Amino acid sequence: MRFPLILAALALAAPASAAAQDLGALQHRLFELQAQVDLARQREVAQHNEFIALDARLRTEQSAREVAAARISPPVPTLPYAMARPVDPPATSPAFPSIPDSRLAASNAAVAQAAENRR
Repeated sequence: MRFPLILAALALAAPASAAAQDLGALQHRLFELQAQVDLARQREVAQHNEFIALDARLRTEQSAREVAAARISPPVPTLPYAMARPVDPPATSPAFPSIPDSRLAASNAAVAQAAENRR
């Protein structure tokens, strides 16, 4: 009786070990798939971070160009015709105008007389 029990136990043990091997292979395959998903997620995050960095760099360069453009003053417009050459200043300064004393005294007397004839 022992012999049939041993045979039955061996017969049942063989499929159980095959099922365990299949389960191990399935578990291994599941770990591989999970690792691939994790790597894809890491690549996605890295690409997103690179996109954000490039976008920030682009905005920074654009702002720098706008600031540089605002700093440049526009060119002064030029006249379409040739301007005359400016006149050179005289070599000597002009003398101050002078009034002779006799003429100044006569003018003062006329003003005083006009002020007295008020009515």
